[in-house]
This record gives sequence, structure tokens and C-alpha cells, in this order.
Amino acid sequence: MSPSIADGVVESDEQKAQKLINDGLVLHQGGALLAAEAKYQEVLKINPNNAHCLFLYGILFHHTGRLSAAVTAINASIAINQDNPFSHYNLAIVLGDLGRLDEAEVRYRRALAIKPDYVEAHYNLANTLKDLGRLEEAIAGYRQALGIKPDYAEVYCNLGNALKHCGRLDEATVSYRQALGIKPDYAEAHSNLGNALHDLGRLDEAEACYGRALGIKPDYAEAHYNLGNTLHDLGRLDQAEACYRRALMINPNYADAYYNLGNTLQDLDRLSEAEANYRLAISRRPESAEAHSNLGNTLKRTGRRDEAMVSYQRALAIKPDFVEVHWNEGLLRLLTGEFLLGWQKYEYRWQKKDAKPPGHQQVPWDGAPLEGKTILIYCEQGLGDSIQFIRYIPLVKARGAMIAVLCPKPLQRLFVSVTEIDHLLTDENDIPHCDYQIPLITLPLAFKTELATIPNVIPYLSTCPISTEKWSQRLGKLAGIKVGIAWRGNPKHKNDRNRSIHPKVLSKIIKTSGCIFISLQKNAKDDDLAVFSGRQNYIDIAGELDDFADTAAVIENLDLVISVDTSIAHLAGALGKPVWIFLPFDPDWRWLLDRNDSPWYPSVRLFRQSRIGDWTSVIDAAAQCLAEHSVRRAACGPRRVLQTIKSLIIKLSSRKSSGS
Repeated sequence: MSPSIADGVVESDEQKAQKLINDGLVLHQGGALLAAEAKYQEVLKINPNNAHCLFLYGILFHHTGRLSAAVTAINASIAINQDNPFSHYNLAIVLGDLGRLDEAEVRYRRALAIKPDYVEAHYNLANTLKDLGRLEEAIAGYRQALGIKPDYAEVYCNLGNALKHCGRLDEATVSYRQALGIKPDYAEAHSNLGNALHDLGRLDEAEACYGRALGIKPDYAEAHYNLGNTLHDLGRLDQAEACYRRALMINPNYADAYYNLGNTLQDLDRLSEAEANYRLAISRRPESAEAHSNLGNTLKRTGRRDEAMVSYQRALAIKPDFVEVHWNEGLLRLLTGEFLLGWQKYEYRWQKKDAKPPGHQQVPWDGAPLEGKTILIYCEQGLGDSIQFIRYIPLVKARGAMIAVLCPKPLQRLFVSVTEIDHLLTDENDIPHCDYQIPLITLPLAFKTELATIPNVIPYLSTCPISTEKWSQRLGKLAGIKVGIAWRGNPKHKNDRNRSIHPKVLSKIIKTSGCIFISLQKNAKDDDLAVFSGRQNYIDIAGELDDFADTAAVIENLDLVISVDTSIAHLAGALGKPVWIFLPFDPDWRWLLDRNDSPWYPSVRLFRQSRIGDWTSVIDAAAQCLAEHSVRRAACGPRRVLQTIKSLIIKLSSRKSSGS
């Protein structure tokens, strides 16, 4: 192309190209990207090998989302001028956006080889290393950047993120605070500091950090989301819900916010809304195994168990080693009576993040011959679980073993009645030499227990004759049907809010004439006890019960026990005493489905919720049954009352019902 002539001044192609580049750069920086692109195209018509223009053209492609074209243009620029660190640096950024992190690392390192003090390259190389999971290298990279530019707030913030990912939370908080010392209005650093404090359990401080972030940046969706997480953990669920909804107003495609809103709604027992939000999370992020898993949990709670199983299987297809899903699948299979696979999945409890394996060093028992061997069997779950599964001890003894049982102190005197136990311990330091070890609740797996083979020789526990006689002397003087009651389980149990009830709900039962109610409820709250204040047919003896042997002696002298799903119910069942158990709509797996009896305890009568949260119909049905007992007692006399209750339980248990 020949030079142009204007007013006698000859303008070379190189000068014309440079002028076009300058004009294009002004337009580019001003956001007029189409006009800038036109200028760059004119330059490349003049000189297709203009390295500077190819570089800028690549940057423009990046800004307009044409990433492959950006790679091509910047690579062409580098082919002409290999020693431009800025070209290597910007190519690395584009490669990173394409997910080609290994290639991005190479380009950052090339830029630094040319310009060792290129602080932005150190910073972004460290970001890439963090994204590659090479956290210690990333931390070193951030520190190199800070050695060049000590007042670089963004580097301190991302250094904090890397330290947090390494679990070095205290160091992370220091780094975030250094970022904020440089840049006090740095909303992201306030929010990230809140995340570290949240993980340290300092929830009130975390809440304050999110508040500061939102004061600076009110439309910061992530800060609203993080605040929601903290408020959820503080138990302020309504406020958490509002935060998630605010985050979603700002970013309607925020999959994590839909997911955690679903979690909050599930905890609020608003299950249809929870389901909807899990599905919205999945629609935004179909590969979220966690959303599929919690959707399954919600479907299970609403009684849609086949759909729940489908959700669990989808979660496992995405994340085959998802421990929580294997565990929940196991619970669902046990609930539906699929015991063989259910017991296998139940073993995933040891891999859960909150699991605390006991660390016994003996060889795990896998069914090997036990003749002449000693086996350690240890309790590792709730007291009710231990009472339920101690029934397996005679089966182990039949294999010829000497048996050492390690149990919680409250169960020690009760388990003395299991004569097949050779060593009964409550202290790990007292464990004798043992050849094998096995958790008590793994015994059903070891014996391949199915519904038809549940060991249910009842009673398998017995009471201390002296204690039983003591309570006989005291309770035998009472007139009427003697009914033990328990309305709450362990408050630390994750499902306690669904299985426990307030005693005021029992008022219809307590009013049954001809009955004396004996409280077996340990650690009753003051407002619980206020419900019974002034009642002549209520006796509170729970404060006199030191352990389960004491409770068993009392139960032995009762006509009936009425309880929610807690250890008292298991104890009465193991003693063979009549016991009525109130169950939530989504019951614990051991009570199975659609039946009012239990293969674990022949003396049990189950009263089930027919709708989520509906205790009224359960109490009404139990009150009617108890009133019938009272009428029968009046007709046949006190000597036959226990026989009458047992007869009625047998009669009722012959009916199969999912209601009460």
C-alpha cells in the first residue's frame, strides 16, 4: 500500500497504522468496542503482522467473550514478539477463563521469566495454583507478590482464602484483617473474614462482618448468602430465609442460595417449599450431588420414598463416594425392610464427617470362628440403640466366645442381667486382652439379620429384685392403672423436634379416669412440669432414678408405659412390658412402615402420625384406648388389669394400619 499524501505531508503505512491503533485504544477504553474493533481491523489490513494490534485485538475478543479468538490473536502477537510479558500474562488470563489452568500456569511463569517483578503475574499465578488445588504453592506465590507490593489488599484477601482452604483459619483471619487495614471499604474482605470466623464458630463476630460488607455493598449477593448461613447456624431461621431470598433477588441463578434456602425451609418443616428450592438449585446446577441428596431427604420426610431413592441414586451417580447419601440410603432401606443391603449401608456411619471412631486396635470381627477367643463388643450410639441391640449377645456367646462389653455408665447395672457377658466395662482402660472387636450395632450385619430372623426372645433384660421390690412397696399402694410416661428424647438428637412432644399435648391422656401417671422423664423442663402442677393423678419420680436399672425396676411395677421414640420405650420393650410408642410421620427406621406392632418388641403398640406434625390424632387414639382399659379394669378388677392390657395390645397389633 502506498503512502497517503495530505497537505503535502506524506503519511507512511506505519504512521497510519499507529494512528488507527491509538484511536482504537481510546474507543476500546471508552467501551465503544465495535468501533474499536473496526479500527483494529483496518490496522491488520495494512499490516497483518502488527504484534501490538494483534495483542489489543485479542484483549478486545476477551472483553466481548470470544475466548478462542482471543487465544488465537494473542498467540499470533507472541509469535511475532515473544518477549512481551504482557502478552503472556493476558494469554494466561484467557486460558484461565477457558479452564485450561495448566496452560495458564505456563504463560504466567513465562511472563515472570521476562519480568520477575511483575506483581500481577505473581498474584494471578497464585490464584491459578489455588484453583489447581496446589494450595501451599499458591500461598508462597501470594507472599512473593506481597514482597514486591506490600500494600496489595487483594493479595492479602486471596492469601486469606488459600489459608482458609488449608484449614489455617486463624492465619486466614490475620490476612483478611491486613487487607482491611489497607482498604477498609473492601466488602469482599469483610465477607471473607466473616466466613473464617463462621468456621471458627465465632458466629456473632461473623454476623457483624457480613453486616459491614453489606453496609459497603448492599447488593452483594454472596454476603447476603453468607449471612444467611450464619443466621441459620444461630437458629434464627426466619432471618436466614430472608437473607437467602435477598441474595436470589440480586442473583436469580444463585444455585447455592436456592440449596441453602431449601435446607432452611426443611428445618422450618415447610417441606413443599424446600422441595421446590432444591429443584431450582438442581435446574441451575444439575451436577450438585448435595442438592439431589437433600431433595431425597425431603421426599422421604413427605412419604415419597420411591422418589427419594431415585434422588439418592442420582446423587451417587454424580459423586459415588458421597458418604452421607450412602448412609441415608441405608436408613431408607432399613425403614422399608430391606435389611441386608440396609445393614451394609449403615456401616457408612463411620465415614461421616461427625463420626468419632473409638480406635480399638483389635481385629474387626467378620464372622470368623470364636471358639476359645475373646471379643470386645462396644456401644457407640444412643442409649436406646444399645438397649435394642444388646439382645445379640447370646448369639455371639453361642459361637463359643468370651465376651467383653464396653457400655455407658448409665447402662452398666442394667446390662448385668445379660448373663452371657463375661466382662462388663465402662472404662476403656479396663478392657482385657481381646482377639476381636465389633460395634454392638454392627452385629445385625454380622448375623445377616432379616425381618424373619430378628432375635426377639423377650424379655432379654431383667431387673434387680431388691430395687423391684422397693418400688413394688411404694407403687403397689396406688389405686388405678399405673402408667409411666416420657414425652421427650435426647435434645441433641437431630430429629428430636419431630419425635418429642410438649406435655400439654398429653392433657387428653392425663385426664383419663382410673389412671395414675408416673413420670419417667429425666431432665424435664420447668414449663413441662407446670403442665402437671396440681394434678392428683400425676407422680414425678424421675429425680429419684439414677440409671436405667432404677428405671427398669419402676417399669417392672407399672401396667403400661407411654412414650415417644426414646430410650424409655426400648427399655420397656426389652423388659416385655406393655408400651405404647408415639411416632412422627417419618419414623425412625427401626419401626418400619404401615404397621402398629414391632418385630423387635412383641409388647409394643405403635401410634403413628397420619400427617406431618399431627400429634392430635395420635393422642386421641391413645386416649380412647386408655379409656377402654380403665373401663375394663372397673369391670374385671385390678388383679386382671395387666392381662387385659396385654390382651388388648395383641388384639390391636393384629391390625395393620398406618394411622393410629
